[in-house]
Amino acid sequence: MDKKDSHIELLDRFFRGLTSPEEDVQLKSWIKQPDFQQKFSAYYQQCWALAPDTMDKAVQNEMFTELLSQIDASSTTETKVLKTRNRFLRQIGRYAAVACIILVVGSGAYYAGVKRPADDANTEVTMSVSNGQKADIILADGTKVYINSDSRIVYDNTYNKKTRMVSLEGEAYFKVAKDKEKPFIVKANGINVQALGTSFNIRAHKDDKSVAIILISGKVKVDNGRHEAYMKPNERLVCNLTNGQFEKSELHPNASNLLWRSNELAFYGESFEEICTMLTRMYNCKFIFKNEKAKQYTYHGIIKNGSLNNVLEYISQAGGINYKIESDNTIIIY
Repeated sequence: MDKKDSHIELLDRFFRGLTSPEEDVQLKSWIKQPDFQQKFSAYYQQCWALAPDTMDKAVQNEMFTELLSQIDASSTTETKVLKTRNRFLRQIGRYAAVACIILVVGSGAYYAGVKRPADDANTEVTMSVSNGQKADIILADGTKVYINSDSRIVYDNTYNKKTRMVSLEGEAYFKVAKDKEKPFIVKANGINVQALGTSFNIRAHKDDKSVAIILISGKVKVDNGRHEAYMKPNERLVCNLTNGQFEKSELHPNASNLLWRSNELAFYGESFEEICTMLTRMYNCKFIFKNEKAKQYTYHGIIKNGSLNNVLEYISQAGGINYKIESDNTIIIY
């Protein structure tokens, strides 16, 4: 796809709820221009063309028709256009999740597709992100989900009707919309994390030996069927999947910004082998160990710029390893 028009990029950010008041004013001015409707329609037709082949074609055609009808029906008055975001979520109904995903594709993120059973009564939506990619989406209730590499979110079309429940495999950061009547629940590796309106990060890859939760704001309850714990902001809770025990620690108040989504990394005593697994997901690289002892070394610290070279250099200077990066993005550990 060609490089995006600056206004189109601003519109992408608006749909994801990321614009500032100043940017909203800029967007209001642009949507009054005669070429707004043409550019909007043309760009999202390109986005739609990027939808993966795994998407159900009947859903794709119906959603695309509905999307274009929304564009054609909207006037160029700022009131109607600024309601477009909520109209997508309300009027499209059970396909709202697909609309959100298409907008994410338009923003440069990638996903594996939408799986939909023959019985439309219980549509399951799966949003997957491959190695080396990240994505962010907005759920029907306004909850924002930032999905890390090699991760997936699953929920069905009952979401936000009576309950708000999603399943996570991998890592994601949640900014939960407030709704006292419908608690937000994330299911991950047998752990339930429940919140009303809060921000938190969960790491729960399928092969991990633990589930790690970092609470940024608000309050959450963590339950594994044997134990439960309540978390406060700036706390990290690790759920050991082998013995079911919880281990809680306090983070520095500024640690709320030290997350993968801002390209910053924080280590809390993970082994180098665990760190290499994380780096493989983030940068789509491969590690070969010539020094087996290096796998067991543990590291604490914060890396402000989490590029692959910076992480490896930081760990090398901390002691314990030497490394060499091959042309095919294979890292040899000596």
